[in-house]
Amino acid sequence: MNYIMACVDRKMAKKKQEEQRDWECTSSPTTPMHPADRVRALGVELVPFDQAIAAADFISPHMPLTPTTNKLFNDETFPKMKKGLRIINVSRGGVIDEDALVRALDSGTVSQAALDVFREEPPPKDSRLVLHENVIVTPHLGASTKEAQEGVAIEIAEQ
Repeated sequence: MNYIMACVDRKMAKKKQEEQRDWECTSSPTTPMHPADRVRALGVELVPFDQAIAAADFISPHMPLTPTTNKLFNDETFPKMKKGLRIINVSRGGVIDEDALVRALDSGTVSQAALDVFREEPPPKDSRLVLHENVIVTPHLGASTKEAQEGVAIEIAEQ
């Protein structure tokens, strides 16, 4: 099974290396955000974006929303993906073009999506994406846990 992280930072790369020991999968990261030598120093092999999305069974983007990443997953990129893949987005709304994701779900390119971030938060109750039978939606609460708040405080203090 192939897994893609669309953007890798040091913490995510180390976590992914640990996860791979437990999961029988490979990672195909691609990162527009960090120098390749920095990522390779962590023992992570980078691949071009189009190659990564074509091979992936799961896509989990981890990136900020910038002009470069805005709607990075869209009507151009979905057809390049393996039919039946799954998308998990818990990073930033807007990285995935939500209308294009509905079309990819309807066509079977994407078999399932799990989302806790949206371009508009909260998403409209009548959103075709939220109501889609192959989509799991949860509130974006990851940073609201005690552990997450402590982690952010430590990270800020270390900077």
